[in-house]
Amino acid sequence: GGPVLNNEEYRTGTSSNALLVFKDGGRVSMKEESVFRVENYEFDEATPEDGDSSLRLIQGGLRALTGTISDANPDAYEVNTSVATIGIRGTGFDLVWAGPCVSGATNCGLIASVWLGGIFSENDAGTQDINLNQTARIPNLGQLPEFINTPPVFVIPRPDQVDIDMEELFAALTGRDAEPGLFVACYEGHCSLEDDDSVVDLGNGETGFAAYQGGERARVTRIEPFQQEDRYLRAIDTTYDTLFEIQDDRIYILTEFQCVIR
Repeated sequence: GGPVLNNEEYRTGTSSNALLVFKDGGRVSMKEESVFRVENYEFDEATPEDGDSSLRLIQGGLRALTGTISDANPDAYEVNTSVATIGIRGTGFDLVWAGPCVSGATNCGLIASVWLGGIFSENDAGTQDINLNQTARIPNLGQLPEFINTPPVFVIPRPDQVDIDMEELFAALTGRDAEPGLFVACYEGHCSLEDDDSVVDLGNGETGFAAYQGGERARVTRIEPFQQEDRYLRAIDTTYDTLFEIQDDRIYILTEFQCVIR
């Protein structure tokens, strides 16, 4: 597991699949040999109407369930593909990219199937609704969807049928709740707090806490002021290609090393 980051591509190999879970409750299941990108994702539980979920299917297929962002503002959720942008009405749906339609090919294009709510396809040819229990093929940017009888076959379950404890997955402390221990602020990339029994993954702008002497590890609701205002961190010049630090007679490459807190 790990945090879902903006502009990151996620890939599945042969005979493998993946489930991405978002803080607003949205989910995406990726089938085998798929490539998927989170182009932009922003969500604050206090203002879901200001959220944004812009996703892209590059290869393979996915099963998607929308969350609070689409409930508050349906226009803020979209899945982009090479032949159309898929918008939603508050929904669950499947998408499979079968490759470009060239040389008279028929088993090609984007296949879209709806199992909850409804979606719409938008491209150079216009906008077309695809409703509950309908399946359509979108051949290219210049054609509207063609309705077909057979939905795509998935061996992975619908994402709404996967049992996930959202509270545990995104559990967080407030700074005031924390006992003595170590706060870790992640400013870029992927950080993690690990012990023998658990891992807390952190993404950009997230903070974790590791209690003293093997106590709990948890995500914290915000980066604490003492970290944001750390004059030593602010004094570091990160304009160099590689930043080094010497600790205990060892040299660490700060822009490349992996730090694991135990």
